[in-house]
Amino acid sequence: MIKKILSLDPSSSNFGWAYSQYDTKNGNFKNVKYGSFKSSKIAIKNKEEVAKYGLKMITLDVIEDEITKLITQYNPDYVVSEDAFMHQYAQTYASLVLIIYTIQKVCRKFGKVLYTISPKEIKVTVASSGNANKEAVQNSVINHEKITVPRTKSNPIDEMSEHEADAIATGYAFAICILPTLNG
Repeated sequence: MIKKILSLDPSSSNFGWAYSQYDTKNGNFKNVKYGSFKSSKIAIKNKEEVAKYGLKMITLDVIEDEITKLITQYNPDYVVSEDAFMHQYAQTYASLVLIIYTIQKVCRKFGKVLYTISPKEIKVTVASSGNANKEAVQNSVINHEKITVPRTKSNPIDEMSEHEADAIATGYAFAICILPTLNG
């Protein structure tokens, strides 16, 4: 059975996303489309709103709008995000928590649950090491025997950003680690 998965690498600067299909019978994970958006750069364009409410609030609005578009366009069976993690800066962790909460609000509007998975579990599942760096994760996504990322003009693999690769890795880790535990 094919399961449609929208997976996210949350960030206020470079937000990665991937829409993939996972075949539960043979374990093949096929990425259909991936991309990213620069939330805060989009938000800054609305100078009046930023001046009135602050950049963080308007950035969260941008994220809400973009996630709404993605769920509307792809109608995934599951939405999954890399979980917030304690960064060297507490502010970064707080920002990730707000972003994930914003994604949860959007999912709720569509009657969907947001699943989260830890960065370490993603790295272990995709790159066989919980300490894998961004480059190792990206190489693993591109070269993994069970992950297919089509080479297209709209998604040239050699131009894939680390955030897009992280989003694909998040979807794959969800399919392997969490999806088998769910009913349906």
